Amino acid sequence: MFTPVVENSVFDSDIIFAYTVIRKNGFYSKPEVFKTVEQLRAEQMEQARKERENALEKPKEEIRRDWLLKREEHFYRMLSAPTCEEYRRCYETLTPFERKLNRGSPAFERVMRRAFEKLFPEDKPKE
Repeated sequence: MFTPVVENSVFDSDIIFAYTVIRKNGFYSKPEVFKTVEQLRAEQMEQARKERENALEKPKEEIRRDWLLKREEHFYRMLSAPTCEEYRRCYETLTPFERKLNRGSPAFERVMRRAFEKLFPEDKPKE
């Protein structure tokens, strides 16, 4: 059995302790971690809402990631085949300075990517 102590007094029951605190303070304060039923329900509803939002966001992220991977694969396939029509169209849009860049360099890859994205703006997945 719990025997609470208030001002060096020992009480025989919890009820006597509670009434003593109420008589002394005029009220019995709730514990710091106490939450009302309404507060608990609001927290549960908020958590459920966040879970629903996360469940909706996951497929969007996966669709976008898949789209980016396909786009990246398409670009590198085009870049590795200098005789294809897409490569020729991208290469024609480059400036004379950009055409002089070494074809294996990162700078050439960047300018070709920029040209590729301008010429082939495949539809992005809907957000």
